[in-house]
Amino acid sequence: DLFILYLLGNEENEDLLVSFINGVLLDSKFKTIHSAKVKNPVNIKKYRFDKETVLDIKAVDNNNRLYDIEIQVRDEKSFAQRSLYYWARLYATQIKQKETYTTLHPVICINLVNFKMFPDTAKIHSCFMLMEKDNPEYALTDHLEMHFIELKKYIQPGLVEAHLDKWLTFFKYEGKEEDKMTLLLNNDPDIRKAHSLFKKFNNDERLRDKALRREIWQLDYNTGLEEAMQEGIEKGKLEGKLEGKLEGKLEGKLEGKLEGKLEGKLEGKLEGKLEGKLEDAKNFKKLGVTVDIIAKATGLSMSDIEKL
Repeated sequence: DLFILYLLGNEENEDLLVSFINGVLLDSKFKTIHSAKVKNPVNIKKYRFDKETVLDIKAVDNNNRLYDIEIQVRDEKSFAQRSLYYWARLYATQIKQKETYTTLHPVICINLVNFKMFPDTAKIHSCFMLMEKDNPEYALTDHLEMHFIELKKYIQPGLVEAHLDKWLTFFKYEGKEEDKMTLLLNNDPDIRKAHSLFKKFNNDERLRDKALRREIWQLDYNTGLEEAMQEGIEKGKLEGKLEGKLEGKLEGKLEGKLEGKLEGKLEGKLEGKLEGKLEDAKNFKKLGVTVDIIAKATGLSMSDIEKL
């Protein structure tokens, strides 16, 4: 991400910035631009980046349309919301005091991401605008345009002809698979200039050191995130086991108490009934009632009655 900021965020390379933007616009079948001016040029050698600094390039084209180009290597679940927030900030800050809404110009966000943001589609380049739900040919306005280019999905085709494909091939394979770059370097002057700047960047010790520090921080962040997720999973498993054991013990105690109470009540009732029948049998016997009649009346056996 640091090299792309060096490449496209430099006033001396605005021709390359225009070339990249046009690649994105052509891929979406939009009109191309003639020129662009970097609004936030940065001297990377002198600039002190915080570890979590968002590296983006702000530019304005010949039609006064604003661009925010961001390179995102870290997979963030809320990246879409963040990108929309940046668009809103850039759009709203166009109006100065006493100005009207007519001074607002379109804001185009171009996000080059190195992860699968939309895993359910094989599409590499997605463009979002404000359209009517049932009639997408009707746009509310062209002032919101958000592009997401998923570099992780990109695989160089056999013959690189599309303008955007040339840039994606460069971003993905430069310095890694030079055989995929050979034809581009011979046929495309913009990619050839970008290749030359890549070599210049890598030969500069200070720039290389900044890029390395940024990369190490990114790796540390990813590792820490992965470890935290794994720790969370293990913690969840342990808590699940403990909860299971605790619930089992509590259920066992409750069931035991409940069963004990029920058994006690049942036994008590049965014993009480039996004692009552025996007492009745004794009284009947004293009155001279025959054993067989007492047995029928109480439900007791004749042998039990004779023992009384």
